[in-house]
Amino acid sequence: MKYSDGNIYRGSLLLRKANGYGEFVSRKKDRYFGEWSWGKKHGYGIYYYGNGDVYEGQFSSNVKVGFGSFSWKGGLKYVGRWEDGEPSGPGKLLLEDGTTSLDGEYRKGIIYNGKGMYVYDDGTRYVGEWKEGRRNGFGIQLDSAGRILYSGQWVNDHPLGSAPSKGRTPS
Repeated sequence: MKYSDGNIYRGSLLLRKANGYGEFVSRKKDRYFGEWSWGKKHGYGIYYYGNGDVYEGQFSSNVKVGFGSFSWKGGLKYVGRWEDGEPSGPGKLLLEDGTTSLDGEYRKGIIYNGKGMYVYDDGTRYVGEWKEGRRNGFGIQLDSAGRILYSGQWVNDHPLGSAPSKGRTPS
């Protein structure tokens, strides 16, 4: 089926709605291969975003749920549980080097307890330990280019000490 907006669907149909297994390609080059129910992604599928990101896992009425993985085009990958389209519950973040993994508990898409990473709106990011949604324990704050702004201990969301490590890139 070719839609008037330029999107395309190839696969099983029921009363002109995607139902069963099929492929959807959007004008913005997003692609989905997987199961459908009454025109909605439902069941197992793989969603390729036009920007290079990929989600593989379960859907319910177009929303990521259950177990799945999300890979960013730079190599970072989250594997774990999803609820209402966001990471929720136990999950693992695999860093770009492919050997480092951070295990943690997520709530509404944000690391809550354990080890994880959070990317802020300005592109800076924190990689390290979390307790009750706050930076606690060892962690590294990076600027948007990946240079270390601070590496060390954090207490209640604040760096401990006044001499941050600046200007280095992580090895």
